[in-house]
Amino acid sequence: MKTCPSCDTGLVSTQLSCPACHLRVEGQFTPPRLARLKPLSQALAEEFILASGNLKELGARLEISYPTVRRRIDELVRELNSLREADEKRIETIMRRIERKEITPEEGTRLIKEINNGF
Repeated sequence: MKTCPSCDTGLVSTQLSCPACHLRVEGQFTPPRLARLKPLSQALAEEFILASGNLKELGARLEISYPTVRRRIDELVRELNSLREADEKRIETIMRRIERKEITPEEGTRLIKEINNGF
């Protein structure tokens, strides 16, 4: 579940737990960009990868024409670019918070790494 069933706002993960040792970590966790894609976009991205990026094969797998495949891939690219731009704005905000000494450089680095999926 990615959105609130009541108001359709995006849900935020606030707790992670280990099924083996039952350790719990609480905080606010940003899911990776691909996990934030719309469900249909996630499914298309998965099929694209399984088709080794071959649009002709992707069309055959999905039983749709090449122009339809191309249009859907273009929509996926736009969605990913939009998520990336939003993440870049969040990083700029974090950098300003570091400059104003609202958060430590270490905390800012951690937040930025989380946004960039650990990179």
